[in-house]
Amino acid sequence: MDKGLLIIVAIGIAIVYFATNFSGDKPVDGDISWSVDEKTHAYDRYYEKDALGDRVLNLSSVSRDQAKTIWPTTPTGKKIASLLPDFALARTEVSNNVVKGAFREYLLEYLDNLEGRYLAGEINGDRAQRALLGFQ
Repeated sequence: MDKGLLIIVAIGIAIVYFATNFSGDKPVDGDISWSVDEKTHAYDRYYEKDALGDRVLNLSSVSRDQAKTIWPTTPTGKKIASLLPDFALARTEVSNNVVKGAFREYLLEYLDNLEGRYLAGEINGDRAQRALLGFQ
């Protein structure tokens, strides 16, 4: 009888362990909102919550030159650059994670320009990523 009780207790402990360690809000690979929420970043003031409660980059309050220097250091900028050379996905991420404004329009135009250079064979995927972070 004592062995049976020990087995039941061991199973109960295992269930509690798995229930507490493998449930809840855990980061999903590539989830930009998790990285922005959990990491302290020098440019957190440029992030805001959208209507759905997701954090989005808002560079509409700064000049284009300032936005260009802020962009490469943000988690959003790094994430979107890592998506290249998938330009369609990068444009979708810009539309979803950057607030409407002059900088977002500039960024979308810049992506179109980069895609043209990529398709023409002038640059490869790595150079496209570096160019998006450095606006070269």
